[in-house]
Amino acid sequence: MKNLLIWDIDGTLIQGRGIGRRAMDKAFLSLYGIEEGFKDISMAGRLDAVILNDAFNAHSITGRNTKKYFDIYCSYLKEEIDKLTSPIFAPGILLLLEELNKRDDTLCVLGTGNIENAARIKLAFHDMNKYFPTGGFGNTEAERWEIIDEARINASKLCNTVFKPENTYVIGDTPKDIECGKILNIKTVGVATGPYSPEQLQESGADYVFKDFTRYENFIDILG
Repeated sequence: MKNLLIWDIDGTLIQGRGIGRRAMDKAFLSLYGIEEGFKDISMAGRLDAVILNDAFNAHSITGRNTKKYFDIYCSYLKEEIDKLTSPIFAPGILLLLEELNKRDDTLCVLGTGNIENAARIKLAFHDMNKYFPTGGFGNTEAERWEIIDEARINASKLCNTVFKPENTYVIGDTPKDIECGKILNIKTVGVATGPYSPEQLQESGADYVFKDFTRYENFIDILG
């Protein structure tokens, strides 16, 4: 195995049209009686556990039960996904993943701020979990780069190999994803299918920037 691709989810693999935020708000209302608990809290490129802690602090919540909250959140997330009537995968992503899956020199894993259960629920809608056997997730209050490093470590354990930095790529739609790659000295790929433009991702220092993956062969070309 030569190439390791570490993928963000929201805005990169899927365009969820607010399903995550709605589910988080509903869970917060259910558990704490507060509407729009995440209204003024930034979510893009951040970890679920950190986002939840921000909401706890913003509303001075005592008796915090993170596990119970996330269990309720995942139930609402499933409900939100069941309501969907149109695809949420990002442009070109399914064809790209299928092509990558044919290669015996490339492994795709997740590096996401989602807790693992939420990540798997979101990807299950388009049967995408089969492409990502392991990863790093936002279950704890860690730094974003630590999640990417966790994904790299888990991938190495899975394949019993060490992936070289020059063959390891973090792929995401925010400058936070690019920053993680720089911290870990690995390649960075920005894709403008989230809230940031190609120019903003380029300015953040991404090694490669794509408007989307409609022409997926251009992405495959960078792997050699």
